[in-house]
Amino acid sequence: MFFLIFTPRFESRNERNSKVKKDLRLSVVILCQFQISMLYLVSGFAKTGSEIWTSGVAIYYTTVNPDYSVPFLYNNVGSIPDWFFVFLTYSTILYQITFPIFIHLKMTKTAWLIVGALLHLSISLVLGLWFFGVFMIISHSIFYDKKQSKKILSFITNNMRRLSLLILRKGMQ
Repeated sequence: MFFLIFTPRFESRNERNSKVKKDLRLSVVILCQFQISMLYLVSGFAKTGSEIWTSGVAIYYTTVNPDYSVPFLYNNVGSIPDWFFVFLTYSTILYQITFPIFIHLKMTKTAWLIVGALLHLSISLVLGLWFFGVFMIISHSIFYDKKQSKKILSFITNNMRRLSLLILRKGMQ
């Protein structure tokens, strides 16, 4: 995301200068997308070299460790079937390794962004790594097209208004 500081603002009316700025901005966006894609790919392949991940128990071990789990989950982990943890562990590896491919296919892009948001939301909730989860969800915005960005911004602004009205009403009671 560091590369985004180099994205130019579109202030010039000079057509040639504007074309250069647009090309530079596109290059920076592509570099950011490449960086995030490689982050997932390398992380996924690194997990395949770890016995705890390849045996399917990595997420289980994380949830039973009181240092990495939230108390509710830590206290109730015994009621969750083992196959669920194996499924989550392998799904995480599969998502990370296939991210660079499926994020660039029109048919799977939206689904992959949603799966990524859910993955990182669950990391935030289960492991308590709030900043990591939020940062990764926000970093996915570099893959949005204009239409997706407008929908998401509209959703956020509409719901922020509703939330602020609800808070104001509760405060006045």
